[in-house]
Amino acid sequence: NDLRLEISAGEDMERLAIETLFE
Repeated sequence: NDLRLEISAGEDMERLAIETLFE
């Protein structure tokens, strides 16, 4: 579903932001 895709993308962005913060 498109909704599931959006949620997955949101989780990826969140993970990327966290990794960037702690680098």
